Amino acid sequence: MVMIELQSYGSLGCLEDERAGLMKLKDAFHNPAWSTALPSWGGGEERDCCKWEKVVCDNATKRVSQLSLSQERYFGNHWFLDASLFLPFQELQSLSLADDALAGFKGVLNLSKLEVLDLRSNSFTEIPYLDVMKSLKSLNLGNNDLNNSHRFKELTNLTKLEMLHLGDNGLMEIPSSIWALTSLKALSLRNNGLNGLLPLRGLCKLVNLQELDLSNNGFEGNLPSCLMNFTSLRLLELSQNRFEGAIPSTLFPILKSLEYVSLSHNFFEGSFSFSSLANNSKLEVFELVSDNNGLKVETENPPWTPLFQLKVFRLSNCKLNDKTRVLPSFLLNQFELRAIDLSHNSISGTVPMWLVANNTRLEFLNLANNSLKGPITLHLNSTHLDMFCLDVSSNHIQGELPPLIGYAFPNLITLNMSSNLFQGSIPPSLGDLRVLDTLDLSNNNFSGQLPELLVTGCVSLGILKLSNNSLQGQFLPSKSNLTKLRALFLDSNVFSGEIPLGILNSSELWLLDLSDNLFSGKIPDWIGDLPLVSLALSKNALEGPIPSGFCKSNELSI
Repeated sequence: MVMIELQSYGSLGCLEDERAGLMKLKDAFHNPAWSTALPSWGGGEERDCCKWEKVVCDNATKRVSQLSLSQERYFGNHWFLDASLFLPFQELQSLSLADDALAGFKGVLNLSKLEVLDLRSNSFTEIPYLDVMKSLKSLNLGNNDLNNSHRFKELTNLTKLEMLHLGDNGLMEIPSSIWALTSLKALSLRNNGLNGLLPLRGLCKLVNLQELDLSNNGFEGNLPSCLMNFTSLRLLELSQNRFEGAIPSTLFPILKSLEYVSLSHNFFEGSFSFSSLANNSKLEVFELVSDNNGLKVETENPPWTPLFQLKVFRLSNCKLNDKTRVLPSFLLNQFELRAIDLSHNSISGTVPMWLVANNTRLEFLNLANNSLKGPITLHLNSTHLDMFCLDVSSNHIQGELPPLIGYAFPNLITLNMSSNLFQGSIPPSLGDLRVLDTLDLSNNNFSGQLPELLVTGCVSLGILKLSNNSLQGQFLPSKSNLTKLRALFLDSNVFSGEIPLGILNSSELWLLDLSDNLFSGKIPDWIGDLPLVSLALSKNALEGPIPSGFCKSNELSI
């Protein structure tokens, strides 16, 4: 018996027939035009296939239990994988073939113990035969081409199925077979061509749902009242649809397991009291960006104290606290926020920089299009390494920019302070923002010269908007490091001198607006060498002929 056992396993730690099967799979994934797939399989000194990458074996039996073969052949033409190659793996419980350019299988996957099958991001036009896989609990067919599949009826045989992902498939209707899957805990139909009223007779049967994602479709009508029966619901994603009517305040107190709610980009109306979420202690994400002007959100009346700690809070274009226009006071008790969007709400009061101080891991803050006043104040020596986007545009903020703003937010990618009442000079510390891509200080009262550190230090800058200020002097010295600049707006200032040669360093520039300044001299010939699509030079003191180089571009608009 000992000798027989040694022959089966050898000294490899895994079954010999499974090891041989893995080598055949490796050959199937190989594309001669590219590097060898799964290079660690069968190579080197490691012969125990249970220790190969993307392979997991059962500790007791040494049988292969998981194969993660995603992105092993995502290049080249679509192809069909021979299903018989998986016959050696009869104990396989999890198989991932995501993003492998698969068009389907040759034959039938005969894996009776398979519980997880991930086929997302391929080119399947038909659901594979699933009759044999009675143990399947999770099936991901997202991002394929199943809009004309005729095999959705086979889903009804998967009585143990708990997770079904059919998003990004161009479906024009919901397969009715889904409604028989009463064991479902997660259902995603996101980003299809679905529209009209939800089929409530079917949807309301899925009372065990913990995750429901219907986003990016065209569903209409009121929110289904049977959502109140989904008492285990953790994720509710209904954004980017055409839902309308009121958001029932009686819904959320019942759904105490909610962690994620997104109702953004719909057409809800009426009044919604945020206090109805007070006892949802697990809530981490709440998003409600309205697409019309008919929704009012109240956060102050009645008084309440949240049991949750949010990580993402987006409440935009919602007529927030319409009578008082105050910032939601419950935010004073939030300390774990990563993203805040309160834009387009007509909020008044001073700029709430305490949001940044209280939430030390904040990454995204958007307070644009409100009525905030007062200067921006930062705590001395405070540094917020996670912040990548700060937008306070279109408010009534006055005063000077904090001198150490670049030190406070060293990893900003987007900084938008346009359309305010800022004055004074632009602080040199902005030049410390090495990863900054977009800087918009337009439509303010900034004056003085542009700090040289800005054009030498912001090496990643792609968009710079300084329009409608009172900035003066020369711009862009020859040692400018703005080599990634794509769009430059300097219009309506008092910049003077010749058009600076430093612009030539910006070889990716496609939009240049120098209009309404005091630039003088000739229009340089080298401007015609830039890949410009739009060029504005009017209202300056430029002279001489238009360079012939401008005729090189068929797309340039002057």
